[in-house]
Amino acid sequence: MTDFNKITNVEFDRALADILDTMSAREVLAIPGVYEATSECLNNDILDYAWENFTAPRLESDQQDHDPENIYNLPGIRQSIEEDQK
Repeated sequence: MTDFNKITNVEFDRALADILDTMSAREVLAIPGVYEATSECLNNDILDYAWENFTAPRLESDQQDHDPENIYNLPGIRQSIEEDQK
């Protein structure tokens, strides 16, 4: 029978690091409690990243979609409007 009490904290931590090295971030975040702990710890960084990479571009895109100048330049729209004005 294996006596796990003989494993030192350093050996345990090295084994843990080795196992984590084989896992993707999604797999690690799926471990119960890991998502909650990391999202709390990294909250401000996550908010900054989400704003810069997802929210701001989406809002900018949404605004451009409602910009009449942008709609006018869509393929076929300009030609259709110009034909209607003749």
